[in-house]
Amino acid sequence: MIDQKYLTLMEDARKEAIQFVQSYPDCVRTGTSQHLASVLEYNLGGGKMQRGATTVLIAEKVSKSLGLPFDEKQAAIAGICTEIIHTSFLIADDIEDHAITRRGQDCWYRLPGIGLNAINDASLTEHIAIELLRSRFSTHPHLLNLVHVFQSTLFRTGLGQHLDNSSCYSPNHDLFKQDTLPLHEAQLNFIHKHHTPENYRNITNFKTSFYTYWFPINVGLIVGGLIPNDEEAKLIESLCLNYGHLFQAKDDMLDCYADPKVIGKIGTDIEDGKCSWLVSTALSETNTELKAKIESTIQKHYGINNPEDVAVIKALYNEIGIPAKWDEYESKLMKEIQEQIHLLGEKAPKIPQDVLDLLLSITSKRSK
Repeated sequence: MIDQKYLTLMEDARKEAIQFVQSYPDCVRTGTSQHLASVLEYNLGGGKMQRGATTVLIAEKVSKSLGLPFDEKQAAIAGICTEIIHTSFLIADDIEDHAITRRGQDCWYRLPGIGLNAINDASLTEHIAIELLRSRFSTHPHLLNLVHVFQSTLFRTGLGQHLDNSSCYSPNHDLFKQDTLPLHEAQLNFIHKHHTPENYRNITNFKTSFYTYWFPINVGLIVGGLIPNDEEAKLIESLCLNYGHLFQAKDDMLDCYADPKVIGKIGTDIEDGKCSWLVSTALSETNTELKAKIESTIQKHYGINNPEDVAVIKALYNEIGIPAKWDEYESKLMKEIQEQIHLLGEKAPKIPQDVLDLLLSITSKRSK
């Protein structure tokens, strides 16, 4: 696990971020400082702070390997900025997914007086991160590189969110009403197009991998004083895509099988008709007879907010052995990631391999 030292730095930086919006001139001028402080106070706490702590840990190790001075408080600000970006995504994602709880409490948009104003709060939260970063790194030699990583992360994750939302299935999808094909064929066409392992991989790459791994790793490297060359950048990105795939696929399994009290939220992937690892794996069945049964069951019961339909889908998953398939797949993917970490250690020795090993351990062992 990540040392408590880094989590303490994150908590201190969280408090500084809240103080920043309370005194930021435009926030004070518009009378929004207290509201934005409340947004951060409510939504920025309660998480694992893995992205932020990873940023600081990498920055520290890189700066020391390069013989450069290390400012842990400044690095922690960069780390908390990655967490603020993460927070903005969660606020918006909960609205889009009609989620009920997040981190053991009601989603922000469900609070009295908030509602769809949370959409603007999510946008403002992104800007808070950028403004805080610019304020605390105004004299940093690589500020432009940092801002580029932040903006690239925002854009890529937005693309992933679009892919995720547009791949959601429901037997009564509005698109089917406009389709000239019979309803049965239109439903199957949608499933065959959107709920494939290839589309799932594309969604996880952009929705999860970039901002969960590529983002904090690159911010940490830059804060530490290292700008990866083209070869190093490609190796880092390839590794981060697999990290994210492991993270998201495991998250999908937890959504279906974990106790909501443990993971801090009520899983709704089945009800929302998500293109998840479970459904894309189920639909990859090659046995013709079994594949027909799987498609028929998903076509009729997937994407319906009804406990009986959800139970049918979960029973299908158990019948075709999804938990066992996951164990096998996870083991294979972890081996591939370990090989990538080893290769990166050979090609880019200044990138801290022990941190990369730690990230793999944290991701594989996560239970919420």
